[in-house]
Amino acid sequence: LLAATVHDLEHTGTTNTFHIQSYTDYALLYNDRAVLENFHLNRAFTLLKDDELNILKNLKLEDFRVVRSLVIEMVLATDMSSHFDQLKHMRQLMSSPDAIVQMEKGRSKVFCLLLHMADISHPGKEWETHHEFTNRLVEEFFRQGDQEMQLGRICSPLCNRNTTSVPECQLGKQATPFYMYRLTTTTKIITRHYNYQTL
Repeated sequence: LLAATVHDLEHTGTTNTFHIQSYTDYALLYNDRAVLENFHLNRAFTLLKDDELNILKNLKLEDFRVVRSLVIEMVLATDMSSHFDQLKHMRQLMSSPDAIVQMEKGRSKVFCLLLHMADISHPGKEWETHHEFTNRLVEEFFRQGDQEMQLGRICSPLCNRNTTSVPECQLGKQATPFYMYRLTTTTKIITRHYNYQTL
């Protein structure tokens, strides 16, 4: 729950690629590696240094380190660039002769995949919720495109409010079906895991 709560904390409304290509302070600070995910983690654990906000303050030091390590791993796993590596790793675990044992040993990887799946899950929700999320996401993309044009750069895919048709991009490979494909594939892997658990 903590990882899910902080995984987009103080999001900048722009993508990792935007930060890297724009050479922003965030990209410099995190060396172009999972820029936003590292930023969200930084903000979360900085807030937790405040005693009034620190919901983990009663944990023993070793327990805190375990929680911190897991939260870091899970939030970093929400970086879309790690999507296919996560699926590949999970498939390898699932195909091993002792899959259940391997899944137990790799429990943190299951948690990472569950959070990642939840993060991209809005195409699987009822229409009203999905439509609202889509409108908000598209507007965020357009605002990034506005910034890119002001910087004299070519707009990233789906970020040009003057040329992007929201209904058409919903039918293309880069938008909802793209996420739906990723969500469906991820769901199948998670479902297989739970089928193993119930055998």
